[in-house]
Amino acid sequence: MDFFITWSLALGLLVVPGLINYFVNRYYTPPGTSMASTLELVAASLTLTFVVLVFAILITVGVSLAWEDLKDELSDFVQAGLVGYAQNRPIALTGVLSGVVIGEMALLALLGAFRLPSRFVR
Repeated sequence: MDFFITWSLALGLLVVPGLINYFVNRYYTPPGTSMASTLELVAASLTLTFVVLVFAILITVGVSLAWEDLKDELSDFVQAGLVGYAQNRPIALTGVLSGVVIGEMALLALLGAFRLPSRFVR
């Protein structure tokens, strides 16, 4: 079970949004312009996805410093771990993770429409 949870989180939070950014980048790139190679653009898209995810985590931790209830929830999460926390609050955790994944995919699709990061690769 832990294996499935770990890989589904990795796919949902990093790989799928990065590939959405890559394909939207390719779609909105005008024909005839010099484009980065596929491997460079995929690596840049995955790096952008990781940076967005780290930034979201830092914002959550920053907000939790001022909000006591969120601080308590984060400490419960750290103490129980992912599986233990999910067993105690299954609907809350899946709802938050689904919202994060959908929001991240939408943000990276929008960034891909503006051709980020392909403008800066090469």
